[in-house]
Amino acid sequence: MTTTPEALMARAKALKLHGLLAHWEDVASADWVAPLITWEEDERARRGLERRLGNA
Repeated sequence: MTTTPEALMARAKALKLHGLLAHWEDVASADWVAPLITWEEDERARRGLERRLGNA
């Protein structure tokens, strides 16, 4: 997974993390941003899978 600020911003936009994006200039270089975005992507994928399995 790419971790350039531009790639992280694109991933945050795809996740609609508007609060994070509103403060992007302040947080873009922080060490916690990449793991946070990865956790959010993983958790959304997990919940989506659970929802699909539950509806099956």
